[in-house]
Amino acid sequence: MWLDNHLAEGQHASRLANDLECFCGQALRLRPKAGTLDPFIFNAAQFKLHRVIEEQKAKTGRVRVVILKARQLGVSTYVAARRSL
Repeated sequence: MWLDNHLAEGQHASRLANDLECFCGQALRLRPKAGTLDPFIFNAAQFKLHRVIEEQKAKTGRVRVVILKARQLGVSTYVAARRSL
């Protein structure tokens, strides 16, 4: 029983270390303009950017992205989260 718990904790830690979307949802909190802290769940723009970056990383082994940033899409928040992992 304790071994199963230990293995499950290790798998969870491994997933957090290797899955940015999971890490953001469970480990990072955002403060909205009003209210309490909320989990960082990707919005549509962040999810699309994440998908493009991960595809490029899988294909070339590195990431080179230039983002012409629009306001209020959450790109800066996504980049800060990606750097923290």
